[in-house]
Amino acid sequence: MQVPARLQIILAHNSPQALVIRRGPSRYTAVIGWDRKTDTFQVGQWLKGKIVDADISPNGRYWIYTAMSSKGWQTWTAIAYVPYLKAVDFYRTDGYWSANGRFASDKEYYFGVQPDLEITERRKNSQLSLIPAPDEWYDETMKRQGWEKVVWARGHFTLTKRINNQWNLVYCYQSDKGHYQLRNIKNKREIVMTDWEHADVDGNRLVWSTKGLIM
Repeated sequence: MQVPARLQIILAHNSPQALVIRRGPSRYTAVIGWDRKTDTFQVGQWLKGKIVDADISPNGRYWIYTAMSSKGWQTWTAIAYVPYLKAVDFYRTDGYWSANGRFASDKEYYFGVQPDLEITERRKNSQLSLIPAPDEWYDETMKRQGWEKVVWARGHFTLTKRINNQWNLVYCYQSDKGHYQLRNIKNKREIVMTDWEHADVDGNRLVWSTKGLIM
């Protein structure tokens, strides 16, 4: 039985652009551009490896990603035009480093996690600025994306985002596992979506990925 690809959706919040990161088959990853205004898709590039972390600029022009080679020992962080992999800015160390790169604006980005090792390769060709990360960079990222932090404890957090006047989208994470819920605002009814891989609110509609499909 073939295992369906896993899809991650990353929405640009000041434009109709989005990225879909398709993991699979096997050790391959595809980067796909999504125009949410027309609901059309454009395959960018394939990578023999894994995208371990990513973000998209608010205007949807650039994205930042950390990738791991198929051999699993080499990582790098890059800025590229959506939906391609070719780096305009490039950073690499001699060991594993998930930079948690994030955009502060259309023209600025930062690394949420600083490297333990020296950056041994650096190429910068864009007009974007690399700035220091804010102290609460994760909270800033979630706030920019429209999420509200409800609970935060060691190894456990809950995020919520308004869908409409009746429902909230809720993401619960605990013990290295996460799942989505729909929660009724008035009666607090909860519907657990165990097969959703990723979900977000796109204007007045809810979008999610499951079993290799975007719904």
